[in-house]
Amino acid sequence: MRPLHHAAGILAMAAAIAFSAVSPALAQGTTTLHATLTGAAHVPPVTTDGTGTGTFTYNPTTMTLTWSITYTGLSGPVIRATISGPAAATANGNPVMSLGNNLATPINGSAVLTQEQASQLLNGQLYIDIRTGQHRTGEVRGQITVG
Repeated sequence: MRPLHHAAGILAMAAAIAFSAVSPALAQGTTTLHATLTGAAHVPPVTTDGTGTGTFTYNPTTMTLTWSITYTGLSGPVIRATISGPAAATANGNPVMSLGNNLATPINGSAVLTQEQASQLLNGQLYIDIRTGQHRTGEVRGQITVG
């Protein structure tokens, strides 16, 4: 009996180790991310009084990203707001997802990410881009970063 009990204990320990190695995101819980939106962060830079902030929560279990983005001082109404990438802070990417149709501040929403999008998000390769009529390619931008 003793060898069987010992083997079961070893198997249980191995399973626990394997689970923790495969699922570090589950052990870590949600991740909080932030973005500071400015015209200077746009590529190329834009002269504007507009500024903004974004607060994000990513849940790796459900792969859901939730956001709240506020802005002030833009040249006019927002005509489009997206999460774009993949790109470093010094480069441009393509829109990855729209932030919706209700673009009044605060812009609140959520989306389920693909594995690729989640990886890009957690590696700082996605950014917020807010466009207005006067700045159709983007008035303010902010890289989404962990912390």
